[in-house]
Amino acid sequence: MAESIELPAESVAQAATKTAQSGKSSLAVMFWVDGIFLLSPVALLGSYQGDKGQLAFGLGFWILVCGLITLRIWRRVKGARAAETAAKTNAALTWRLNGRQIVALDQRNIPQIDLSFKISRTLRDILLAVPEARVIQR
Repeated sequence: MAESIELPAESVAQAATKTAQSGKSSLAVMFWVDGIFLLSPVALLGSYQGDKGQLAFGLGFWILVCGLITLRIWRRVKGARAAETAAKTNAALTWRLNGRQIVALDQRNIPQIDLSFKISRTLRDILLAVPEARVIQR
């Protein structure tokens, strides 16, 4: 099992914002792909010479698969946005990094699944980087 590292709420809010932004880009691409699959039957069914039932089944399958992928991305973006809001407003929560998963814990150390989200490896490396040293002159 991966080690668990406590994170400050400010870092979690920034990570959640970046995760949501990257997810929104993926979501835009998937909406475009879904649109193509939804419009393609109109163009294909009129001129297709083969078995139209088989064509409809194949297109329906791919519409379902792409729709499920879109739904998963949408839920990830929604969860990251909820975590961002909670990190900024709910000081009672503590945040822990387990591998690539940021987990919210309440006062009794019970994980709040709806506020937990996965981050990229790059974002994990940024969160774990040693902060820049600053010279303080008196």
